[in-house]
Amino acid sequence: VVDRLVEPLLGGVYAGDAYRISMRAAVPVLYEAARHGSSLLAGVRAVQEQAAAQPCASPVFMGVEGGVGRLPLAVADA
Repeated sequence: VVDRLVEPLLGGVYAGDAYRISMRAAVPVLYEAARHGSSLLAGVRAVQEQAAAQPCASPVFMGVEGGVGRLPLAVADA
């Protein structure tokens, strides 16, 4: 899971190695939830409940409308 899911995400967002970056640096909200809760799973659930009660105005990750495949064509046309 780490090699196929976590590493590509962390590598792209933080330009770091998933095996070397700290939880505190990458996901401070979950770090605090894990420190103060009974378990990491309980902390994740609490963070999810809190997020559901206060939805974000915009997504955390954004992309190119219509997919990144449109980018080379737009550059070529420009």
